Amino acid sequence: MKRLALFVAAAVLAGGVALSTVPDVMAQPINCTANVLDATAAQEIKTDVVQRAVDRLRQVVPSADVYVQAYEQIPGGSVEAFWQLGQEQCTNWRAESGNRPKDNVFVVVYGRDVDDLGFFYGYGFMPVVYNKHDEVMKAVRSHLGPAWSQVNSDFVTTAMTEPLRQTSVLATKVPWHYYSEESGVYTPPTYVEPSGYEPTDWKATFRVIGYVVGGFLAAGLLLWLVSPLIRRSVE
Repeated sequence: MKRLALFVAAAVLAGGVALSTVPDVMAQPINCTANVLDATAAQEIKTDVVQRAVDRLRQVVPSADVYVQAYEQIPGGSVEAFWQLGQEQCTNWRAESGNRPKDNVFVVVYGRDVDDLGFFYGYGFMPVVYNKHDEVMKAVRSHLGPAWSQVNSDFVTTAMTEPLRQTSVLATKVPWHYYSEESGVYTPPTYVEPSGYEPTDWKATFRVIGYVVGGFLAAGLLLWLVSPLIRRSVE
C-alpha cells in the first residue's frame, strides 16, 4: 500500500510539471474591448482626460485602434507580461495571421500593484515611435513613483496620456509618404508577411514539452518504485 501511495504521488507530480507550462489564469482578466478602462480599486483615473488624448491621437491617425487601461492587479504581473497575454487572448489586437500585433493597434497599460506603465503598438506605428520609445518612457516615469503616482492619482492620469500625446505630435514629423500636411493625417504602413511563412504555435509546443518531461519523470519514479520487486523476483 505504501508503494501504491508513492506511485500515485509520482503520477500527480508528473502531471503538475506538465501543467506548469500552461500560463496561470489571472484573478483580474484582460479586458480586450474597452478603449479606456479604469479597473483600479479607487477608480480615480480621470477617464475623460484619457479619452480626449485618445481622440486627439485618432484625429492624426484615424485608423488607430487604441486601448488605454489601468488595473489594480495587472494581468500577468508586469506590463510586458500583460502585452504577451493580450496577444494570446485578444484576437482583435492581433493581425489576421495571428502571429503578431495588428498594424494599427496602440495599447497603453498601467498596473497599480506594480506602479508601472508600458505602451505597445503594431508595425504601423514603428516609423513614429520606435526610435523615440525610450524618450517617451522617460517622460512617463517622471510621473510615477512614491512622490508622484503613489500619492496622487492625477499623476497616473498624466502618465497614461503621455504616450498618446507624444505619439500624436511625433506622427506629424514623419516623412511625407506617411504624413500629409494637407489633411493632417498619418497613414500607417502595412506589414507584408514573408511568402510561405507559417507562424509557430509556441504555446502548444511548450505544452507538449511539458507532457514529455512529465512522462519521463513518471516513468523514472515508477521504475524506482518497482525495481526492488524486480530484484526480489530475480533472487
